[in-house]
Amino acid sequence: MTIFFGIAIFSQNIPQDLIYQLSWEKDFELIIELNNIPTKGQIKLKDETASLEKEKSELLKKKEILEKRLEIINNPVFTDKLYDEMLAEGTNDVSSTKDSIQKKLDNVNERLDEVNRKLRKLNVKR
Repeated sequence: MTIFFGIAIFSQNIPQDLIYQLSWEKDFELIIELNNIPTKGQIKLKDETASLEKEKSELLKKKEILEKRLEIINNPVFTDKLYDEMLAEGTNDVSSTKDSIQKKLDNVNERLDEVNRKLRKLNVKR
């Protein structure tokens, strides 16, 4: 097509069909370019999703750690580890330590549920 355009320019006799066709081709290329550029909403959605995915990953790690700590307390064989858990929680007895860790675990589970709900909501928007 550029060869025809070059010939038409040199001959100074540009056919109207060629001009019309080139304008449509240029418009089509612009539309393709615009479709490839993400909108502000798409960028915000992607950033928010990435942030929630990162938080979800961190919460899952924290949940795993808390479950292991709770398992240590429920298994009275490991008295040294039990004592370490009591010190870490700043409690004086096994029951308070268990309650403290369970409360943290419940908080993590609630936040995980909230993050999962937000992610599902964002995925619906896509």
